[in-house]
Amino acid sequence: MLKTIGSFVAQSGNADMQAFYRDKISPFVNEEIAKSDLFCKLAYIGCEHLKAFLYYKISQAIERCIAVDLDVLPRF
Repeated sequence: MLKTIGSFVAQSGNADMQAFYRDKISPFVNEEIAKSDLFCKLAYIGCEHLKAFLYYKISQAIERCIAVDLDVLPRF
């Protein structure tokens, strides 16, 4: 939703609003999407203890601005 609002802000021609969106809103949205993607990948892990541990460690890394990437292959 906030990405859609960004397109309206870009079309608005209001330089102050565009700068605010670019500097404040866009980085927040991108970070939240990245976190959501990481945490969704944890759903493929069957072991609740491992899932909780990884959630905790990913949260710590994000708080410390450490880049995190996670690949989990789904089991069929």
